[in-house]
Amino acid sequence: MRLLKRTLSILLAACMALLFPLSALADELPYVPFDPDQFVFLVETTAASVKRGDVIDVTIRLSTNTGFTELSITPVLDDGLSLTGTPVNGVVAASSGNGFTFSSSSATKVTGTLVTFSVLVANNAPEGKASVSFTVNSLKKAGGASVQAKAITINKLDLQIPALAGDCEHQYVVEIVTATCTQPGGKRYTCSLCSDSYFEQETPALGHAWGAVTYTWADDHSTCTATRTCTRDASHVDTETVTATSQVKQNASCTDPEITTYTATFTNTAFSTQTKDVETAAAP
Repeated sequence: MRLLKRTLSILLAACMALLFPLSALADELPYVPFDPDQFVFLVETTAASVKRGDVIDVTIRLSTNTGFTELSITPVLDDGLSLTGTPVNGVVAASSGNGFTFSSSSATKVTGTLVTFSVLVANNAPEGKASVSFTVNSLKKAGGASVQAKAITINKLDLQIPALAGDCEHQYVVEIVTATCTQPGGKRYTCSLCSDSYFEQETPALGHAWGAVTYTWADDHSTCTATRTCTRDASHVDTETVTATSQVKQNASCTDPEITTYTATFTNTAFSTQTKDVETAAAP
């Protein structure tokens, strides 16, 4: 019986050593079990769907905090996902590698948008569920007491990566495409599972319907600009600016002003050559 009790004591001590490392007890950051009820983390994205090659914005917000003024988190991404671009920090924060530390002043608890970062879905991302998670690495309570959170991983956002096109039993969604000046009209078929897409043309591009040409001279008549705008799409503008040549048409005299003819010749055949006679004061 004594041997059994001694054996159980040794096993219990070993278990306690695993759960509560001596280094943590000796450290200034004592280990405490992480209680998820201490926080409410929200991990959100506005992406309605996911396909390979997409860049998705992910936001981590802290809506509930029981009393911590500082915490450190690190994003964790499944295979096929990677951080891209520059993260945008919310509340007072500092970046370290791929991790972020958030802090507030005195006894004010950290809450609000912690960070927004972009996640790239690789072109070879495996089919199935891919998670955007994060680890809570360390905490500091109001009043300065530090707590070690033991790098607890929290899964909050799951993305569904569709099947690759070669293995997909396509389910196509049809989009009617209206012809424009430059693009033909028809139907675009896009698979809702893998984003495979193809286009069936039904009408050719309409081409531009140009309005009247306007000509604008510079104040000193050194240049002239020709402009025309498509009546189907005002964002389609055809324009050219050329340097004008000048020639004295009439010399100044006591009674007559000097007349200089300015000529603007365009390379675009849609624009016609423009001339402008400019008078200067008569000679005194």
